[in-house]
Amino acid sequence: MSHSLVKIWIHLVTGTKNRAILIPQMLRGEISDQITHILEQNGCRVRVTVTVKDHFHSLFLLSSTICIADLVQSIKGAVSHRINREQVFRSKFIWQTGYGAFSVSESAVKDVERYIRGQEAHHRRMSYQEEYERFMKIYYPELLTHG
Repeated sequence: MSHSLVKIWIHLVTGTKNRAILIPQMLRGEISDQITHILEQNGCRVRVTVTVKDHFHSLFLLSSTICIADLVQSIKGAVSHRINREQVFRSKFIWQTGYGAFSVSESAVKDVERYIRGQEAHHRRMSYQEEYERFMKIYYPELLTHG
């Protein structure tokens, strides 16, 4: 094959350190736009990015030229740098160390997009911690300890 063909939808989620409620409403749209811009600069086609008070979700097609870890590092670094440069907070803004990157089948893309777009309403019913635990049950049940 003369071309690299990659079509992998990724649902990316990461939050603030200690799930601190740090992202003010007035910056959420700008942060989502910045994340989208970074993804697109790295060759990813973005379907949706939504930032809420303590985390963000993005759904995009992964580029064949970059790995997830490098992409997440670019996003976290750029967004943190911007927030800290603008001195939005008294203390330093920091993302959590880890992240979730989940593959999404083509048949589920619209459902995941709808889920991401509904984050504000979703988090009136469920905290980020509860959402994280739900993802763990779905994607990593073998890591949950039962005792």
